[in-house]
Amino acid sequence: TVGVDIPFQQRSVTLGRTTPATPGLFAPVLQHSEFTAWQREDGRIVLGTGLIGRDTVHLAPGALADPDVRRHLRANRHATRIRPDLTGTATHIPDTMRWYPPDRSELTRALKALHRAIPATSSVKIEHAWTGILDTTPDALPVLDTIEDVPGLTFLAGMSGHGMAIGPVTGNIGAHLALGKDTGHDLTAFRYRRFATRRKASASRPG
Repeated sequence: TVGVDIPFQQRSVTLGRTTPATPGLFAPVLQHSEFTAWQREDGRIVLGTGLIGRDTVHLAPGALADPDVRRHLRANRHATRIRPDLTGTATHIPDTMRWYPPDRSELTRALKALHRAIPATSSVKIEHAWTGILDTTPDALPVLDTIEDVPGLTFLAGMSGHGMAIGPVTGNIGAHLALGKDTGHDLTAFRYRRFATRRKASASRPG
């Protein structure tokens, strides 16, 4: 709406909640290569698909024409499923944010891995599943910047799934940016213009 284009991608991540297990089996969170798990006070376990889990990237029309998008997909091809989303005309994120069905096969794999790792959970089953939607940039780094063409606009976006963890730092950076003050950090890697620079370099290569 303000004429600024950032190549965000819409990525869905599957999560599930199990039937109750014996409370207090582990705390606070388990990060395993095949699953991520957090046990609630009622014994139910919130289960993620782990480090080897495959997220789904929902690409809008024209996204693959962007060299940053292609570079990221090649680098993460073993951990990414690609699903076209033809519901709109946007270049990157589809025009309308919508929810996608959970990947039951990934969740089943994670549940079996949980059973193997913690035999006391062998009787639990998935009672509810859902997806979380992440806004990711092609290089998985956030955009922390101001835009000269739009005075007063400060970007803190594209946290790529790490927003809660790095929120205290990015919030402080954003406040300094909005006030025109020195952030005390080198933000070169997080500048908005990095995408335009890469596209220009890619377009200038012969062949």
